[in-house]
Amino acid sequence: MNQPSRTSGPTALTAPVPMPGRLPVSYYDRKLRMNFDVALDETKTDSSVTATGTITTVRYLDTTTLGRTMIVLTADNGENALVSLSPDVVGFCEPVLRKGARVTLHGLTVRHEGQPVSIEGLGVRVAND
Repeated sequence: MNQPSRTSGPTALTAPVPMPGRLPVSYYDRKLRMNFDVALDETKTDSSVTATGTITTVRYLDTTTLGRTMIVLTADNGENALVSLSPDVVGFCEPVLRKGARVTLHGLTVRHEGQPVSIEGLGVRVAND
């Protein structure tokens, strides 16, 4: 009986699986007063982070497009993170909150028990890279 190959095709075991919370970020360590480029899940809670990527999902959590919004930001390497945006932030950046938009965002690292690390977005702008 022929078994499917586990080393080629769409189920190949050699390709890494992107995990939520592994988005590459620039992180500012307040104690060391230095910037580091690391994965989001390697930062401390409430760390100031900056990341650039493509919006792959936009979900409006209120009945309007100006309420609390969640986005998924995905880096070029496929790693991603969930980003929560308050109504105030959405009010400023709503024109760029579109699937496929390449953006740079600034925010704080957030951890909730049993969930991947995420970002509380404080600002979003079109990426200029």
